[in-house]
Amino acid sequence: MRETTAREPLAVHRPGIRKDRGDMFELKVVGAEEAAVIISEGWPTRIVTLRAMSGDVVGAHHLYVVVDDVTTVTDERHPTSTHLQQVLDFTRDLTDTDRLLVHCKGGHSRSPAMAIAICMQHGMTYREAFAHVAAIRSALLPNQLFIQHIDEHFGLNGKLVELAKEHRRIAQTVVPSACGSCTGRFVT
Repeated sequence: MRETTAREPLAVHRPGIRKDRGDMFELKVVGAEEAAVIISEGWPTRIVTLRAMSGDVVGAHHLYVVVDDVTTVTDERHPTSTHLQQVLDFTRDLTDTDRLLVHCKGGHSRSPAMAIAICMQHGMTYREAFAHVAAIRSALLPNQLFIQHIDEHFGLNGKLVELAKEHRRIAQTVVPSACGSCTGRFVT
């Protein structure tokens, strides 16, 4: 898999479609500041926003999910299977002409977790989806509650949860981050 920056999207393959047929959508996973720039440039055809507070929706192509970046059940804003289903429903019919932007505040927890789920929905295995998102997002520590819901939704029997735990363990011991809240990158 080739290395990219956060600004260079990788194409995502649709289930049952051969790579050479070109049936793919582009994906970017970023934080809020970079998302504002990308949106202002008109790049995305679809936007998924995952934030703790309400905000502006920029059209019918934009799904705004109010959800906190917490790892324990707190209130109605903690990550739930309903939030996951909203995102999967919204991204179900992506085509090769779509450019999907998934973002949260920092771009390292909620948005990568959802990007993994979307990639799985479109035919990637959990390992492929995790590696794909890691290749386009340098700070990758997917939200643990979302990962648990994704694992359950796709019937993985804890495999995605374990992969994310192992990634977190390695990332936190290998590459400390300047931002303090994210710790590094995992490459499979």
